[in-house]
This record gives sequence, C-alpha cells and structure tokens, in this order.
Amino acid sequence: MVIDIDRDASQAVETPVIVKVTEHPNQRVRGSIGYTTDGGAHLGGLYSHNNVFNRAWVFDGQLDLDQRRQFSSLQLALPPAPGALIDSLHGSFERTTLKGIDLCSQRLGLRRSHATDTHDTVVSLEYYRDRLEQIDGATPPPQTFVQPGSHQALVFGGVRSWRAVDDLVFPGRAASLRLTVA
Repeated sequence: MVIDIDRDASQAVETPVIVKVTEHPNQRVRGSIGYTTDGGAHLGGLYSHNNVFNRAWVFDGQLDLDQRRQFSSLQLALPPAPGALIDSLHGSFERTTLKGIDLCSQRLGLRRSHATDTHDTVVSLEYYRDRLEQIDGATPPPQTFVQPGSHQALVFGGVRSWRAVDDLVFPGRAASLRLTVA
C-alpha cells in the first residue's frame, strides 16, 4: 500500500490523500546462491502459498543446501480462529557434517499462537529426534549438547511475552519481558 498527497502548497488545507493498494500475490518463490567460508557453496530457496486449497491456509517451505549443512522445513498454518488464535503444523530436517561429526536432526510439531499489541503467547508440542555419528573416531567439540548415538524427545513448551511501548509507530520508550517454559 502506498499513501501519498498532492505536493502543491496552495492545496495544503484541502489536499486529497491518494491511496494505492496492490494485492499481495498468493504464491511467492525466492532463491539464493552464495559462498561462505564456514559452509562453502550455498543454494537456497523459499516457497510461500497464502491460500492453499482456497481455504486461506498459509504454507511455507524452505530448503538450504550448503557443502557442510543441509536444512529443509515445512509449515502449514490455518487461518486465524475466533480470538485471533493461529494453529500450525511444522516439520524440519537438518544435517550438518563438520570436523568428523555427522549430526542429523528432525523435528515435528504443533503450535498455537496468539498475538496482540501488548503480548504474545505460544503453546507448542514438539517431537525431536537426533542422531550424532563420529566419522573415523573424531571427538565431538566440547560445546556439543548431543552425545553420539540416537536420541528423541517429546517436549511441551510455552512462551509468553509482554511489552509496553509508548508509541506503536515511533517508539521512544519500551519495556519487554519474556517467559519460556519447556
């Protein structure tokens, strides 16, 4: 949306306001190509569809391929329910091979979220599955949380955020608090 006014100073008191609205496309595709010293060559893509099955469901898919890391994710969000509640289903797969360690992580989850001007609430149920393998007897770095082998967990979590802002458009003073439980 673009909002503009007539720039003629003689019309300043009764100048018309011009509003131009452009509809957002239902589908969007984005891509990237690059190189980093940490990950090597990179190829990435995002796909979004804002009206799946003509039911206002929102689908997002992402794929990132590096020489050392591969990542993919899918998310399907339902339209807001009464009370501005948004339910979604998501899943992801990530594989990282670095310094003799091969780590595969999978995640599948359900989420319910609610947002207002003053607070956000998210409740989720997540299933995690990880597999860490040592290649040729390599030792995991000291900051590695996952020990060699396969691991899984079912985690119920919640996040509540509060914020106070003096002006939503041009904030000068703000305070926020976030509580996370898992």
